[in-house]
Amino acid sequence: MWLPIFSFFIALGVSSSQQINSQAQLIQTTEPPVRYALLLRELTSVTNRRKALESQLAAYKHQHDLLSRELQAQKVGCHCNSSTIAFTAHLNRDVKVFGVDQPYPFEEVTLNEGNGYDARHSQFRAPVAGLYRFVVTLATQSGYRVSADMMLNDKIIVKLQSGTSNYFSSATNGIYLQLNAGDDVWVQHDHSISDSNYLFQQEGLLSTFSGYLISRQ
Repeated sequence: MWLPIFSFFIALGVSSSQQINSQAQLIQTTEPPVRYALLLRELTSVTNRRKALESQLAAYKHQHDLLSRELQAQKVGCHCNSSTIAFTAHLNRDVKVFGVDQPYPFEEVTLNEGNGYDARHSQFRAPVAGLYRFVVTLATQSGYRVSADMMLNDKIIVKLQSGTSNYFSSATNGIYLQLNAGDDVWVQHDHSISDSNYLFQQEGLLSTFSGYLISRQ
């Protein structure tokens, strides 16, 4: 009597064990892919957020670098307590090719009291408001002409031409200007004359750009 019953429970146990193992195998075969898909989706989301943050950080860093350079340039270029503001710069080479409205490269600086002149851009930025005097001299080789414009904040304020067919020549022009702090003054090529393409430096003694503060405002 007990043997059939015992056999019945043994068979039931075996069947239940088989079902449990089958379910476990099903879980093992279905859960990892689902879990993997969820993890992959979360990883993709995190990666995208990280890329967005890195892009935003790069933009902030670029803006920070620009502001830092501008602040440093202002610190270097503006010594408002300086009693003297004056500069003289000249060419350090002959220049034979000009771009449209290209500033003349007066890159050799012999005087820069008050640090208002920027040789990198060949322009003067007024450290303080006041009355200023500017003078430019240009020299050309024989057979060439140059035509130049002195600029104040993108506005032509003085024109200058030099050139003959037989000898090298030079021309000088100047102006008095009432400037505000931060105003820019420079000399650039006048592209209206097609053959104005030879600026003569002659050891820096012939083509120069100078200016100085007469009185503060």
